[in-house]
This record gives sequence, C-alpha cells and structure tokens, in this order.
Amino acid sequence: PNLQNLYRSSMAELISLLNTLRSCTPIFRTLKRVIIDTDSISPGNNAVVARCSVGGRNRAMRLKCYYRSHPNLAEIYNSGYLPREVGIYSLGGHVRYVDAVLTPWVEGTSLDVVMQQADADYATLSARFDAMALALLAKPYAHGDLKPSNIILSSSGAMQLIDWDAMWRADMRLPSNEW
Repeated sequence: PNLQNLYRSSMAELISLLNTLRSCTPIFRTLKRVIIDTDSISPGNNAVVARCSVGGRNRAMRLKCYYRSHPNLAEIYNSGYLPREVGIYSLGGHVRYVDAVLTPWVEGTSLDVVMQQADADYATLSARFDAMALALLAKPYAHGDLKPSNIILSSSGAMQLIDWDAMWRADMRLPSNEW
C-alpha cells in the first residue's frame, strides 16, 4: 500500500508538472520571459525536460523540472540549479514550487535514436564512443548514468553527454545513510 500511494503521488506530480509546462502561464520564481517549446516536453523518472528560451535571448536552453526530490543538484549544476523555481498547479488548484535546472540545450540526436536508423555506421559510432569514454576516464568525475539516450550526436557526429544528475566527484558529500 505504501508503494502504491507513492506511485500515485508521483504520477499526480508528473501530470501536474506536464500540465503546468503546457499551460500558457507557467509560474517561475526568478526566471523572466520563459517561452517553452511545448513540442519538446519530455517526462522522465524524476523530472520533466523542455526546450525553452529565457529572457528574450535567442539561445535555446534545457529546463529540467523535478517532481521528486534529488540530492546534490546544487553541487552538480552550480548556478544552473534553481531551487523552488517552477510553480506547479496541483489537481486541487494549489501551487507548489519544485526545483529546476537550467542548462544550454544540446542540438542533435540521441545515440539510441541514431543506432536504430537503417544506415547507422556502427564502426564510426563505436570509435567515437570509445574516444569519448577514454576522455571521460581521464576526468576527476563520473557521469553516473551513461546510456545511449544521454549521449547526443551533433550534425558533425560529435558526441556530447547530457543529464548529469547522477554525476559523482571525489569531493562530493555522500548522504549520511550511505556506506
């Protein structure tokens, strides 16, 4: 029963967040003149992602709004972390603010989509992935959620990682209940 209630609660939060981002008047605490590309809204396990523009700038941004608590966002995203930024309307009409992360939008196609294409060049993709992974091994941090949907290929074929929520650095604090 507790898991069922948690699932229902999370599902209601997800639906509320999706409805809020699709509405013409989402509420933002600090961001001004946010225009959300409603065709880009994509739900995930803990958050909803959308492409947007902020403050009248031409640069596309990635707005990720969390409907579940997520530790270490401030440490991972620094100034891109916006605590209690987006006001979501509950089914009862109340407004609750959720955390968000704002980062530059990465143009391209995710590796999982590219790999499904009939003309996918697996040898080239494999070599580029190996080079990216080798470069990542030399870094003092880990991505933490390396999977094809978190790797974006640009039109030139360059690979770029997105969704750093599970990032780990040696200097990051572990929650006290961790071993």
